[in-house]
Amino acid sequence: MTSRQLVVWPHHRDTLQLPAADRWDPPAAEAMTWNVFRTLELMPPAFWLRRLNAFLGLLPPQPAPVTATVRLWAPLPMPPGFGLSASDTVRADVVIETEHAVWALIVCADEDIETAGGDAGIDPVAMLAYAASWFAGRRHCYVGVIVESRREAELAVALVEKYQLSPSALTLRIPRGHDPSNVLGFGFTNWECLIAILRDISRGDVIPSVERVVAQRTLEWCEDVVCQL
Repeated sequence: MTSRQLVVWPHHRDTLQLPAADRWDPPAAEAMTWNVFRTLELMPPAFWLRRLNAFLGLLPPQPAPVTATVRLWAPLPMPPGFGLSASDTVRADVVIETEHAVWALIVCADEDIETAGGDAGIDPVAMLAYAASWFAGRRHCYVGVIVESRREAELAVALVEKYQLSPSALTLRIPRGHDPSNVLGFGFTNWECLIAILRDISRGDVIPSVERVVAQRTLEWCEDVVCQL
Protein backbone atom coordinates (compact mmCIF):
# COMPACT_ATOMS: atom_id res chain seq x y z
CA MET A 1 0.00 0.00 0.00
CA THR A 2 1.52 3.30 -1.11
CA SER A 3 0.65 5.15 2.10
CA ARG A 4 2.88 2.82 4.11
CA GLN A 5 6.02 3.13 1.99
CA LEU A 6 9.19 4.81 3.15
CA VAL A 7 8.88 8.10 1.30
CA VAL A 8 11.96 9.82 2.74
CA TRP A 9 15.53 8.62 2.27
CA PRO A 10 14.57 4.95 1.59
CA HIS A 11 18.19 4.02 0.80
CA HIS A 12 19.41 4.99 4.30
CA ARG A 13 21.29 2.17 6.01
CA ASP A 14 18.84 2.14 8.93
CA THR A 15 16.39 0.31 6.64
CA LEU A 16 18.44 -2.78 7.49
CA GLN A 17 17.36 -2.35 11.13
CA LEU A 18 13.62 -2.26 10.37
CA PRO A 19 11.81 -4.77 12.60
CA ALA A 20 9.36 -5.53 9.78
CA ALA A 21 10.11 -8.51 7.58
CA ASP A 22 9.27 -6.48 4.48
CA ARG A 23 11.12 -3.20 4.82
CA TRP A 24 9.54 -1.88 1.62
CA ASP A 25 6.04 -2.19 3.06
CA PRO A 26 6.38 -1.91 6.87
CA PRO A 27 3.44 -1.50 9.28
CA ALA A 28 2.03 2.01 9.54
CA ALA A 29 3.66 2.86 12.88
CA GLU A 30 7.12 1.83 11.69
CA ALA A 31 6.68 3.76 8.45
CA MET A 32 5.51 6.76 10.48
CA THR A 33 8.59 6.52 12.70
CA TRP A 34 10.81 6.35 9.64
CA ASN A 35 9.29 9.15 7.60
CA VAL A 36 8.88 11.60 10.48
CA PHE A 37 12.36 11.24 11.97
CA ARG A 38 14.20 10.86 8.67
CA THR A 39 12.57 14.15 7.66
CA LEU A 40 13.45 15.87 10.93
CA GLU A 41 17.06 14.82 10.57
CA LEU A 42 17.23 16.89 7.38
CA MET A 43 15.94 20.02 9.15
CA PRO A 44 17.74 22.62 11.30
CA PRO A 45 18.04 20.87 14.68
CA ALA A 46 17.68 24.02 16.76
CA PHE A 47 14.20 24.46 15.25
CA TRP A 48 12.72 21.00 15.74
CA LEU A 49 14.52 19.72 18.86
CA ARG A 50 13.24 22.67 20.87
CA ARG A 51 9.71 21.75 19.79
CA LEU A 52 10.29 18.06 20.46
CA ASN A 53 11.30 18.79 24.04
CA ALA A 54 8.29 21.05 24.49
CA PHE A 55 5.94 18.28 23.38
CA LEU A 56 7.74 15.83 25.67
CA GLY A 57 7.10 18.27 28.53
CA LEU A 58 10.80 19.05 28.94
CA LEU A 59 12.87 22.22 29.07
CA PRO A 60 14.50 23.26 25.77
CA PRO A 61 17.96 21.79 25.17
CA GLN A 62 20.80 24.13 26.10
CA PRO A 63 22.84 25.21 24.29
CA ALA A 64 20.95 25.08 21.00
CA PRO A 65 22.27 22.26 18.78
CA VAL A 66 24.04 22.96 15.50
CA THR A 67 24.11 19.40 14.14
CA ALA A 68 21.97 16.32 14.74
CA THR A 69 21.99 12.71 13.60
CA VAL A 70 19.12 10.25 13.94
CA ARG A 71 19.37 6.48 14.24
CA LEU A 72 16.30 4.26 14.20
CA TRP A 73 15.94 0.89 15.97
CA ALA A 74 19.45 1.34 17.26
CA PRO A 75 21.13 -1.01 19.79
CA LEU A 76 22.63 0.86 22.75
CA PRO A 77 25.43 -0.97 24.59
CA MET A 78 24.97 -1.77 28.26
CA PRO A 79 27.42 -0.27 30.78
CA PRO A 80 30.26 -2.51 32.04
CA GLY A 81 29.52 -4.36 35.25
CA PHE A 82 25.84 -4.77 34.48
CA GLY A 83 26.19 -8.50 34.97
CA LEU A 84 25.38 -9.39 31.38
CA SER A 85 27.67 -10.17 28.48
CA ALA A 86 29.38 -7.35 26.63
CA SER A 87 27.21 -8.09 23.60
CA ASP A 88 23.95 -7.28 25.41
CA THR A 89 22.20 -4.16 24.21
CA VAL A 90 19.03 -2.16 24.72
CA ARG A 91 17.17 -1.23 21.55
CA ALA A 92 15.93 2.32 21.23
CA ASP A 93 13.40 2.97 18.49
CA VAL A 94 14.83 6.48 18.01
CA VAL A 95 18.24 7.81 19.04
CA ILE A 96 19.02 11.47 18.37
CA GLU A 97 22.54 12.80 18.92
CA THR A 98 23.80 16.37 18.97
CA GLU A 99 27.03 17.90 20.17
CA HIS A 100 25.60 18.33 23.66
CA ALA A 101 22.77 15.85 24.17
CA VAL A 102 21.25 12.48 23.37
CA TRP A 103 17.55 11.56 23.07
CA ALA A 104 16.44 7.93 23.39
CA LEU A 105 12.81 7.20 22.53
CA ILE A 106 10.52 4.17 22.61
CA VAL A 107 7.61 3.97 20.16
CA CYS A 108 4.54 2.21 21.55
CA ALA A 109 2.61 0.87 18.56
CA ASP A 110 -0.36 -1.51 18.67
CA GLU A 111 0.36 -2.45 22.30
CA ASP A 112 1.62 -1.05 25.58
CA ILE A 113 5.23 -1.22 26.70
CA GLU A 114 6.41 -4.61 27.91
CA THR A 115 6.05 -5.02 31.65
CA ALA A 116 9.29 -6.90 32.27
CA GLY A 117 12.84 -5.67 31.88
CA GLY A 118 14.42 -9.04 31.18
CA ASP A 119 16.44 -11.02 33.67
CA ALA A 120 17.67 -7.84 35.32
CA GLY A 121 14.16 -6.98 36.52
CA ILE A 122 14.44 -3.35 35.41
CA ASP A 123 11.42 -1.79 33.75
CA PRO A 124 11.92 -0.85 30.05
CA VAL A 125 11.95 2.92 30.62
CA ALA A 126 14.61 2.66 33.36
CA MET A 127 16.59 0.19 31.25
CA LEU A 128 16.57 2.61 28.32
CA ALA A 129 17.58 5.52 30.56
CA TYR A 130 20.42 3.43 32.00
CA ALA A 131 21.81 2.55 28.56
CA ALA A 132 21.22 6.03 27.12
CA SER A 133 22.89 7.71 30.08
CA TRP A 134 25.98 5.56 29.61
CA PHE A 135 25.96 6.13 25.85
CA ALA A 136 25.63 9.90 26.29
CA GLY A 137 28.72 10.11 28.48
CA ARG A 138 29.22 13.74 29.48
CA ARG A 139 26.39 14.91 27.27
CA HIS A 140 22.89 15.56 28.55
CA CYS A 141 20.33 12.83 28.04
CA TYR A 142 16.55 12.80 27.54
CA VAL A 143 14.32 9.72 27.60
CA GLY A 144 10.85 9.58 26.11
CA VAL A 145 7.99 7.48 24.84
CA ILE A 146 5.85 8.07 21.74
CA VAL A 147 2.31 6.74 22.23
CA GLU A 148 -0.72 6.52 20.01
CA SER A 149 -2.87 7.57 22.96
CA ARG A 150 -2.54 7.69 26.72
CA ARG A 151 -5.29 5.09 27.08
CA GLU A 152 -3.52 2.56 24.83
CA ALA A 153 -0.15 2.92 26.59
CA GLU A 154 -1.11 3.33 30.24
CA LEU A 155 1.93 1.51 31.63
CA ALA A 156 4.41 3.43 29.48
CA VAL A 157 2.89 6.74 30.55
CA ALA A 158 2.78 5.64 34.19
CA LEU A 159 6.48 4.74 34.17
CA VAL A 160 7.41 8.06 32.59
CA GLU A 161 5.31 9.98 35.10
CA LYS A 162 6.92 8.07 37.97
CA TYR A 163 10.37 9.23 36.94
CA GLN A 164 9.09 12.74 36.24
CA LEU A 165 7.73 13.04 39.77
CA SER A 166 10.70 11.37 41.42
CA PRO A 167 13.96 11.54 39.44
CA SER A 168 15.74 9.76 42.28
CA ALA A 169 13.57 6.71 41.58
CA LEU A 170 15.77 5.96 38.58
CA THR A 171 18.82 5.53 40.81
CA LEU A 172 16.88 2.96 42.82
CA ARG A 173 15.92 1.01 39.70
CA ILE A 174 19.28 0.70 37.94
CA PRO A 175 22.37 -1.22 39.12
CA ARG A 176 24.62 0.51 41.61
CA GLY A 177 27.78 2.16 40.37
CA HIS A 178 26.34 4.25 37.56
CA ASP A 179 25.51 7.93 38.05
CA PRO A 180 22.46 8.84 35.90
CA SER A 181 22.60 12.55 36.73
CA ASN A 182 23.05 13.42 33.06
CA VAL A 183 19.45 12.25 32.45
CA LEU A 184 17.71 15.63 32.49
CA GLY A 185 14.17 14.45 32.00
CA PHE A 186 11.54 11.93 30.97
CA GLY A 187 8.56 12.68 28.78
CA PHE A 188 5.93 11.31 26.44
CA THR A 189 4.28 12.63 23.33
CA ASN A 190 2.11 11.40 20.45
CA TRP A 191 2.05 11.41 16.66
CA GLU A 192 -0.22 14.44 16.46
CA CYS A 193 2.44 16.52 18.22
CA LEU A 194 5.21 15.25 15.96
CA ILE A 195 3.10 16.01 12.91
CA ALA A 196 2.61 19.52 14.32
CA ILE A 197 6.40 19.97 14.23
CA LEU A 198 6.40 19.08 10.53
CA ARG A 199 3.58 21.56 9.98
CA ASP A 200 5.60 24.30 11.71
CA ILE A 201 8.59 23.49 9.50
CA SER A 202 6.53 23.54 6.31
CA ARG A 203 5.24 27.02 7.21
CA GLY A 204 8.38 28.44 8.80
CA ASP A 205 9.81 31.49 7.07
CA VAL A 206 13.21 30.81 8.61
CA ILE A 207 13.38 27.35 7.01
CA PRO A 208 14.94 27.16 3.50
CA SER A 209 12.38 26.48 0.76
CA VAL A 210 13.89 23.13 -0.23
CA GLU A 211 13.54 21.83 3.32
CA ARG A 212 9.99 23.16 3.58
CA VAL A 213 9.07 21.15 0.47
CA VAL A 214 10.42 17.94 2.04
CA ALA A 215 8.53 18.62 5.29
CA GLN A 216 5.32 19.34 3.35
CA ARG A 217 5.65 16.05 1.45
CA THR A 218 6.04 14.09 4.68
CA LEU A 219 3.23 16.08 6.30
CA GLU A 220 0.84 15.12 3.51
CA TRP A 221 1.85 11.46 3.83
CA CYS A 222 1.35 11.55 7.61
CA GLU A 223 -2.07 13.08 7.32
CA ASP A 224 -3.06 10.29 4.93
CA VAL A 225 -2.03 7.48 7.31
CA VAL A 226 -2.60 8.93 10.78
CA CYS A 227 -6.04 7.34 10.91
CA GLN A 228 -4.37 3.93 10.70
CA LEU A 229 -2.43 4.40 13.95
